[in-house]
Amino acid sequence: MVRIFIACEDRHHAFVAQWLVDEMVVGSIDWLREFDLDPDQPAGFWKSDDRKTSGRLWAGRDEGEEWFDLHGWKDALADLKIGRRDLNLHGHVAGRPAGPDVKMVRACLLLAQHLAGADVAVIVRDVDTEPERCGALLQLREANLVPGLIAITGYAVPEVEAWFLAGFRANSEDESDRIRQASQRLSFDPTREPHKLSSQGHPPDRDAKDVFHEVLGASATERDCWKRCMKGLLETVDDRGRGCGASSFLDSIRRDLLPWVHERLGGTGPRDAIPRANA
Repeated sequence: MVRIFIACEDRHHAFVAQWLVDEMVVGSIDWLREFDLDPDQPAGFWKSDDRKTSGRLWAGRDEGEEWFDLHGWKDALADLKIGRRDLNLHGHVAGRPAGPDVKMVRACLLLAQHLAGADVAVIVRDVDTEPERCGALLQLREANLVPGLIAITGYAVPEVEAWFLAGFRANSEDESDRIRQASQRLSFDPTREPHKLSSQGHPPDRDAKDVFHEVLGASATERDCWKRCMKGLLETVDDRGRGCGASSFLDSIRRDLLPWVHERLGGTGPRDAIPRANA
């Protein structure tokens, strides 16, 4: 079983990261995709919620924690020692002093390795009003700070709601009207340029969370709609996912995770080798 540690800010981030990783893994391996479509195993081998047969386990610091709230990294790390010595998060990364965001991500990687015993660590956070966070995540992505741990990092510009909007495609006249009205009010299309939205209400008329609810309407709280947005994001061929950071996250999955999963599970293989839920 592949153990995946996930650190993020809230349930929206957790959903986005898990759905995109799962979908891309299953879509890249023929026998996993075939099993995922099997009516006798509708959840799929890789994505099954049955931990006896699932190909992966998403968790925080342990199996009882669905995802780790990265805001609590200092408390979580306080008692963690390696080789009877306290952890030091200071120093340099890629020749630069470790700032607060670098320290936070480094701490999450250490928690993933030493508490969760993870094979993969996925860390997603909002940039909010601090664009330097992008640099911190990219800096650590290239540094390979924890050898043996696959690190996938993502930054949402300005917030993860921008990723939903980037993948949202109108399926009705009502949805088209909402996009059109929001575009007229903002003077830009929030589904094509979601990175132009604001965070934490600065300025309030472009707040990402408010525009997310304005465009998606009543379906903004429905997981089926979230999945629809993520499917649209994967199918995006223009630049709408690049400015908001979604494309960078997808690139990290393709470059850093998928080759490792192919080697770990095998890119091809007979269906008979897959454990079944009713076995």
